[in-house]
Amino acid sequence: MVDYGKIAEKAKMSQDAAKLAQERRSQLEADSRAFFKRVAAHIDEEIDEANVALRKRKVSTIARNHLSNFENAVFLAIGTEGLCRVELDLKTQIPRIMAVIIGPPQRSEIARRMYMLAMDASGKEMPNTGKAGWPTLGASPKEIAQDIIAGIVSVRFE
Repeated sequence: MVDYGKIAEKAKMSQDAAKLAQERRSQLEADSRAFFKRVAAHIDEEIDEANVALRKRKVSTIARNHLSNFENAVFLAIGTEGLCRVELDLKTQIPRIMAVIIGPPQRSEIARRMYMLAMDASGKEMPNTGKAGWPTLGASPKEIAQDIIAGIVSVRFE
C-alpha cells in the first residue's frame, strides 16, 4: 500500500527548499542592485574629481551617458575615442560588475575588469555563495569606482 502522506510530505519539503533557494537568490539580486547603485554614485563623484585634473592638463574629459532603459549599466566616454561600459551581471552564481573599455584603433576591446560582489549594499559581508577559495570580501563601491575611472583615464586596467 502506498503512503501518500509520506510522499506528500517529501513533495512539500522539496517545494519549500526550492522556494527558499529562490528567496535567497532574490535577496542576493536586490543587494547586488543596491550595491551597483552605490558604485554608480561613486563613479559620478570620481568623474568630477578626474575631470578637474584632466581640464588642468587640457586633456579630454570623462562624460557619463544616462540611458533610461539600462538601469544595471553605466556608459562612460572620454573624448570621442574611448568608451567604457560598466554593467552589473546577475547571470552568474556570484553577481559581478564588469567594466569594459573600448577604443581605437578599431573600436575593439582594450581592457576588461570584473569585480565579484561579496558584500551587500550596506557593506556587510554576504555569505560565501561560490566555490571554495572564492573571496568573501570584495572591494567597496568607492574603491571599484576609483579603479574604473583610473582605468578609463589611463585607457587600461592595471
